[in-house]
Amino acid sequence: LLVISALWLVLAVMLARTATKPISDLADALERRSVQSLAGLAMRADVSELGRVQKASYALLQESEMLVERERSQSSALSAVLDAVPQAIVILDSTGAILSANKQFEQFVGADALPVAGRHIAELITLPDCLAAIERCTSEHQSQTVVAEDHGRDYSCSVHELDKKASRERRALVVLEDITDAMALPRIKADFVANASHELKTPLTAIRGYLE
Repeated sequence: LLVISALWLVLAVMLARTATKPISDLADALERRSVQSLAGLAMRADVSELGRVQKASYALLQESEMLVERERSQSSALSAVLDAVPQAIVILDSTGAILSANKQFEQFVGADALPVAGRHIAELITLPDCLAAIERCTSEHQSQTVVAEDHGRDYSCSVHELDKKASRERRALVVLEDITDAMALPRIKADFVANASHELKTPLTAIRGYLE
């Protein structure tokens, strides 16, 4: 009886290990997020409930990997587009923390060795009017455009709220541009007209005198 009981115990342990091995393999593959391991399990799966779970797990993980790769591709394309834009562009979350920024923004603020992402916008921009426009856009949910002046330079600051449906929280897009030259152009034109009129008055006055 003792020998038979021992044999039955060994047999029960072997059967338990055999029964739980597919579940253990499935758990290991899911923990490692190994598509290859799940693919092998799905190919060997039968029509049992465990086989259905293996096939479904493989399909879900494969779809997840595809979505991650698609997100990486879209993020890379977005970064390339933002870097190609001449304006300084930064995306903020609802608290004003920087989510992403293009190279022009880093050059605009003269970023140090610390990464720009994760820092608050007030740490990098010293334009009170622009910071106020960001707060108004966040609170009023309306686009804002202001012209700010700093150390003799004029800057255009446009703030737009991104679509809330596309993300879990509200995000703001800030576009900064140095418009000092554009602002100076009307003054240059006015000065030119005034100087030209002044310079023409002298010879015209002399000619008019001679004619009279």
